[in-house]
Amino acid sequence: MNSTEDKHLILIQTIFNRFLLQTQSDNPQLSRDYFERFTQLLNQTIQKYSPLKLSIETLISTIIYPFHSSNIVTFEYQLRLIRYSFRQHLNIIQFDYQDFLNQLFNHSLLIHSSIVRHLSLQIAILIYEHDLQQSFDEIFFTHIIQLFSPDPNLYVRNTLAQFLALYISKHDQYQLFHQIQKQSVNSDLIYNILMLLDENKQQILIKQLNIYENLMDSTAVRAFVLKTAKYVTNEDQIVFYLNRILEKSLSDYVHMLLSIISSRYEHNQSTSKLTACLKALFLYLQETEFEEIDENEQNIEHEDEFGELTEYLCCKLYERTTDSIALATIVFDAIQPFILDSKSFLYKLDFYSLSIRKMLLGDKHSDKILAQLIVCLEKLQQSNNNESIQMIIDQVKMKIRSTFVYQSLFSLILNTMNNKDYLESIESIIEILLFQDTDQLLQWDNKDCVLHFLIQLVKSSNISQLPSWFTNDFLRQLIDKLVHNTNEYIQGDLIDFLATLVECDLLSPMDNHLTSNFIQLTEYSLGDVVRCALAHAWYIILTKATNDQTLEKHYQFSFGDNSKDNSLSTIVINQIPLLIGDGGQETEIQCLRLIEFLGSKTKELENVLDFLVNDGCSNEIKEKASHLLSRPIVKKTEEILEDELSSVLHWLEHPDDHMILDCD
Repeated sequence: MNSTEDKHLILIQTIFNRFLLQTQSDNPQLSRDYFERFTQLLNQTIQKYSPLKLSIETLISTIIYPFHSSNIVTFEYQLRLIRYSFRQHLNIIQFDYQDFLNQLFNHSLLIHSSIVRHLSLQIAILIYEHDLQQSFDEIFFTHIIQLFSPDPNLYVRNTLAQFLALYISKHDQYQLFHQIQKQSVNSDLIYNILMLLDENKQQILIKQLNIYENLMDSTAVRAFVLKTAKYVTNEDQIVFYLNRILEKSLSDYVHMLLSIISSRYEHNQSTSKLTACLKALFLYLQETEFEEIDENEQNIEHEDEFGELTEYLCCKLYERTTDSIALATIVFDAIQPFILDSKSFLYKLDFYSLSIRKMLLGDKHSDKILAQLIVCLEKLQQSNNNESIQMIIDQVKMKIRSTFVYQSLFSLILNTMNNKDYLESIESIIEILLFQDTDQLLQWDNKDCVLHFLIQLVKSSNISQLPSWFTNDFLRQLIDKLVHNTNEYIQGDLIDFLATLVECDLLSPMDNHLTSNFIQLTEYSLGDVVRCALAHAWYIILTKATNDQTLEKHYQFSFGDNSKDNSLSTIVINQIPLLIGDGGQETEIQCLRLIEFLGSKTKELENVLDFLVNDGCSNEIKEKASHLLSRPIVKKTEEILEDELSSVLHWLEHPDDHMILDCD
């Protein structure tokens, strides 16, 4: 062992002892965050100085024995050292693993603290995961249930379930579930354990224990049902359980119903009765009369076997005086994750698509529900119905809407084939949102929404598909209106939109009107969003100007004179120092791309690179700037652990000098 290793070992030993003294003082305490940091440094030490491993193992062994005479804080410290040793596969030579768990779980201090119970269970899990020899003992198992199951702490409950799942599996003692049902104070324990077993065992035990008979409701039970309902052959049991949830919460009922149908559909299990319940929800939110429901059932070519269940649930909702608008909000919030999957069970249900189209004919929906209905129509992939889409556009035009209505409408149009007529139809909507400040609260969001739509429109269309209102005058008016907008996100969107026009060869990168407005934005906007957007836009403009300089191109849009390539480079070189300032990481990355592309080593650019080498937002930026300067950063040959270990020791010796938030 060399002198450096000796020095580290002495420092580590001092820290170990200081932690121990801290836990044994008149006011015992254990700084858990500093202890965790210390264990990280121990790992680095062992990796770097492998000869120290044996000495560290010996130090730990001397501290953890004897733990029966400890106070509760020292006991916690000892348990954390034991857990650390198992996790790092350290050889704590005094352990008799066969008897250790018995000693640990019979420790008198376990009844006083959830923290030490949690640590003890984690250690037990590690012993079983490492396959250290343990024999099955039914009396010991009973003691575990009695000691740990009453603990209300969520971490203890979850860790107990993990340990028991491992314990039962390792010893192949699945009959112990009957004992858990009888002895556990925590009624959720059995469900938490079952969820951790493999699927084959879950299915067998669910049948053997008849778990789904008379399920009570709790958070753990709901998680269990969501995971295992796909195995259950008796659909009535699930419907009965869901009715219990309905008594408590309609939104929870809808979420559970949709999730279970989806899970069972993916595993080819029957969903007929559950689907009948879902159908009832859609009929009710359409305010369908009961006579109409009866007539609907009678007119179906193939008799609906579970029509009575549908009618029963509608009656149930009516008895509860459920508001159809409130139900619509709940249903459409809940189905959003499911409609995104093109293979979703929803698209196999005729009543789903009929309900969406029928509801879109109404004009009493809130903006939120209208937006969700439009999204549903888009995802149905049947949007080539001219009347449906034009009807929605006309409905949206009737009054100023919330931003998410416009977002959903624009998305529907963009994702519809042959959409030229619809693009023409929304001219008045675009004009109002961009050029009329109709709502002070929504104007920024609405403008942001339109600019994102225009960007996507340019990217997804060829010139012939652009609407007639998309003209030079429109672009000039747009720039004049928004270039001085006080919202940096609107300015950033405007820059991105103009850069997209250049990128898609619709606007010349040499256009003087474009560059002069970008210069104005640099001078008058202090926002980093704008700086980042400008740096990215300048990069697009430069690369396009360089690639297109030998080509004769006709651009769809033009604002007047074009600048020369060399003057454009000079403009950008002068702009880069103004963009850096106190810019964020992404801005600095974009500026480095610009400098790398320019390649010229002007004094201005060298000053920028010098600044980034010293004050860049990240090591990546500093190294990149250093590389561009051809001035590599001298790296340390090894990580110095001593300073960090010393800082931990300093806190232990002078805790009043430090402010810490100690949490576990």
